[in-house]
Amino acid sequence: MSKIKSRERLRSGNFTKEDLNPTNDVFFKFIFGRPERKQITLAFLNDLLEEELGHEIKDLTFTNSEYVPDKASDKLARLDIVCALDSGEKVDVEMQVANEHNIQKRSLFYWSRMYANSFSKGKVYSNLLPCICINVLDFIEFKEEPESFISLGIYSKRQKRYMKDLSLHFLEIPKFQKKEHMTRIERWLAMFSKKLTFKEKEAIARKDPIMKDVIDSYDLFFSDEKE
Repeated sequence: MSKIKSRERLRSGNFTKEDLNPTNDVFFKFIFGRPERKQITLAFLNDLLEEELGHEIKDLTFTNSEYVPDKASDKLARLDIVCALDSGEKVDVEMQVANEHNIQKRSLFYWSRMYANSFSKGKVYSNLLPCICINVLDFIEFKEEPESFISLGIYSKRQKRYMKDLSLHFLEIPKFQKKEHMTRIERWLAMFSKKLTFKEKEAIARKDPIMKDVIDSYDLFFSDEKE
């Protein structure tokens, strides 16, 4: 459905679940950025990061997502969702719908602000915390890559991973394809994708408790007068 038609339905009071998608910035933060739905964020991060981290994320704490610049002339960094993992890493999760052709550098800038913010007077460089940026994209950034989940870091010519403190990830929604059997990452893509109807997403959720929590968030969102 076009944005114009969606706005018309909103004005007429006929806005429904079919018109809403987690790519909506407000709804995205409602699902993934609230302590009362922390179990969704934990599951999402574990499905994307457990292999890289080498351990399960058992808990997280949402933290301030706005980094004030050191000088008035510097750029303010306002991130979507920032959290600290129980194992010490800091994670930024961003939803980006419009392709402004700068997402890789933008993500690196956000990472740099998180990384620098974990360092304060009196600390030594070894105290710096690993930072991870996850970008959920409603466009294709890596056209040459068939995978929907792209990871960037610092590697040697022999593809050995160095500097694990720097980690950028990109989840490209348009690469999702309907199929009967899906991986965990593909199920997340299904929840974000506009290729599936709400009823099709409900069918997926009936077989997956965490995806059911995502679907239940729709009713919670519509019943929240503030939202």
